[in-house]
Amino acid sequence: MAALGIDEYLQSISFVPMIWLPKQEFSKRFGVSIPAIDGKIRDEKWKLGEVIMRDPDGKTHISVIGYQKWVESEWRKSEEKEAQFQRIAESSYYSSGGTIQSKGQTKNTGGASKQVKRRLKSVS
Repeated sequence: MAALGIDEYLQSISFVPMIWLPKQEFSKRFGVSIPAIDGKIRDEKWKLGEVIMRDPDGKTHISVIGYQKWVESEWRKSEEKEAQFQRIAESSYYSSGGTIQSKGQTKNTGGASKQVKRRLKSVS
């Protein structure tokens, strides 16, 4: 049986969650500070209509499902970035000399080229 997404799971158990929470309630339940919420809105990390919405009175509400999807997408991005970093580090380990540091780990490769060092710096 295939794994269900959050939407399908909630429908399968006939559970109707409180999808949009007022900013203060969201902060209490999820432990995200009000300044952090405001920063994500200001920096447009949370999109209007996807993660946030404003009611007719101008109050901000946050979608629990939208927030979960945002967290998952950010996690995927960090995993992809780490995988890219590891590929670059491993390729330079076998193809050049020097020392390459990867998140606290040092690999002795005998002298990495400037190009490899630039690639590693652009990923980190």
